[in-house]
Amino acid sequence: MPPEDGIDFQCHVCAADVDMNDKFCRNCGDRFFTPCIFCKSVVDTPDKFCANCGSKRWPYVEHVWYDVFYRTPEYFLRVPVSITVAAGFIYFVFLRSKPAPIPPPEVHKSPLPNPAEWVPEVYKQTASVVNWFAKSMHLY
Repeated sequence: MPPEDGIDFQCHVCAADVDMNDKFCRNCGDRFFTPCIFCKSVVDTPDKFCANCGSKRWPYVEHVWYDVFYRTPEYFLRVPVSITVAAGFIYFVFLRSKPAPIPPPEVHKSPLPNPAEWVPEVYKQTASVVNWFAKSMHLY
């Protein structure tokens, strides 16, 4: 029940003095009175049952109900945006198709002849002399 006119009370969360016309605590921002979801009578926030109809209160459901209908759109859109970002991350990391593997490069035959075929005979003789000298000196 809300206090009678002219009577101040204390916040049940932070114990700050509260004017009776306030709906929220000026110190901690807690809500003082919420409507019962069954009979719509005013109920003190910490009460577990409605004093008018005796129904059990569900604080989590009432909190979500309040947030859906009485908060700003920015507050209400946090959940869908968070779910969308999480779904995108999961898709990107785990579910997306992997890129096709890169094929190995093709080996092309050169249009030029084999170097052994077009090297002049003089160079072949010089190379054989160098090879003979290297073998005789045990260089390789």
